[in-house]
Amino acid sequence: MTMKSLGMIVQSVVSLLILAAGIYGYFLMGEPEVSKRPTNRGGITVVVTEVVASHQEGLKINLDGVVTPFRQIEIAAEVQGRISFKAENCRKGLEVNKGDVLIEIDPRDYELDVRRLEEELEQADAMIRELEVEIQTAENQKELTSQQLAIDSRQLDRNQRLSTTAAASQSELDVAKRAELITRNALQEITDKQNLLRQRLVRMESGKDLVRANLEKSNLALERTKIISPIDGVVVDESAEKDGYVQAGKPVVVIQDNSQLDVACKLHMRQMHWLWQSQEQRPGKSVDSAATGKESDERKRTASEGADSAVSGQLPEASVGGSPATANDVLQDGGVRIEGSPSGPDVSGQTRGYKFPRAEATITFQLGGTAYEWTGVLDRYDGAGMDSKTRMVPCRIHIDDPYKVTYRSLSDPTAKTALGAEQPPTLMTGMFVGVQVDANPPVPLIRVPQKAIHPGDAVWIVKDGELHRHVLKIATSAVDDVIAYQEPMGLQAGDKIVVSPLAIPVDGMKVKEASQL
Repeated sequence: MTMKSLGMIVQSVVSLLILAAGIYGYFLMGEPEVSKRPTNRGGITVVVTEVVASHQEGLKINLDGVVTPFRQIEIAAEVQGRISFKAENCRKGLEVNKGDVLIEIDPRDYELDVRRLEEELEQADAMIRELEVEIQTAENQKELTSQQLAIDSRQLDRNQRLSTTAAASQSELDVAKRAELITRNALQEITDKQNLLRQRLVRMESGKDLVRANLEKSNLALERTKIISPIDGVVVDESAEKDGYVQAGKPVVVIQDNSQLDVACKLHMRQMHWLWQSQEQRPGKSVDSAATGKESDERKRTASEGADSAVSGQLPEASVGGSPATANDVLQDGGVRIEGSPSGPDVSGQTRGYKFPRAEATITFQLGGTAYEWTGVLDRYDGAGMDSKTRMVPCRIHIDDPYKVTYRSLSDPTAKTALGAEQPPTLMTGMFVGVQVDANPPVPLIRVPQKAIHPGDAVWIVKDGELHRHVLKIATSAVDDVIAYQEPMGLQAGDKIVVSPLAIPVDGMKVKEASQL
């Protein structure tokens, strides 16, 4: 027997052994158990259902935002000159305190100007005192001349009486008249001189006031040679160096106030509608429910109809990344109206559209598996109009204390811990952050599982053993479910909704719930 024939025999034997081992193992392990579905008798489809729940927790508006400065002060030089001093902390990114001297301009020229004006002020005081002495001298001379005039007048009277009895000659009468006239003329000259001195005194006092005003201006200019930080903050720009020359009015440093910050974000008009409705429902704005119950019910019905109208077309989801708001979403009495309806009333001198509905907001920044959170208030518009490109409303969220931050682990969202003011991170301008705004509009809402939603926002419900199709008007979406409006003729809380896959569903098709088998 050749080696080739021997090899073939060995291969055949090994193959038979492997085949025998496989057959033995199959019989040894037995047949696998296969789960059996309930028998679909009579061609009725078996479906899995869940009960639609009412949503009472309001709406969470999730946005994206950018941190912006609450205020940023551009400090300019108010006087010109050479920079003789620049503080070490007057550099980009460094903190400064209120009252710190950042830059000092050479003050020598302004000190000399102050000294010159002080000397002029003293000179003006001396000239005024000199005029006052001259006025007093003229007053004394006037008194003496008045006495002399009285004597000459009496002498003239005596001569006139004597001339009537021929006791005095005409020449003696003329001499008396001449003496009286000379004295009267001297008195008039002294009076005119005195009046002139008084006018000069007024002019000198006015000149003194002018010198005093110039001195105050020079002292102010001297004070302005020191550029002082008006706030606590961080230097974000500086454009002057020591020994450089600056002109008056040239910006030299920009300081950002970090004690407060803002977050710029944008909301769809539908989201603004939720906030307006939430504002109307806040405590303190309603009257006695017993007296206005009917009116309140009518308001809720109108608000619900307004919400239905607001979502009647293809509307954006509750996020900035959604589609733009429709052109028909315009204001009416703090809500949404169809184009062409009248505008709403005024409130406290402002139109309702510009009276911003304040709402609490949570600002979140994620870093390294940790979410850092700050509390803020959505309190004003960012401007006076809508963004023409996105058709959204620019808004501002104010953060009163950026250093008050809490953090939570993304693996354990329920555990929150406060961070100290000295511990990072802190909010910085330019950060992209997440924002969640709480709204509680007075409209009925329902919660529907995501797995029950079919294309076109359609859902199937089971009623009396039959399938019925409804189209939802979704308010906002989450990971596991969606929040939709509850309409009178639509899906209601308590309805049984199909969550299992449906091959070819037909309205009115007979089905049976799996829980009833």
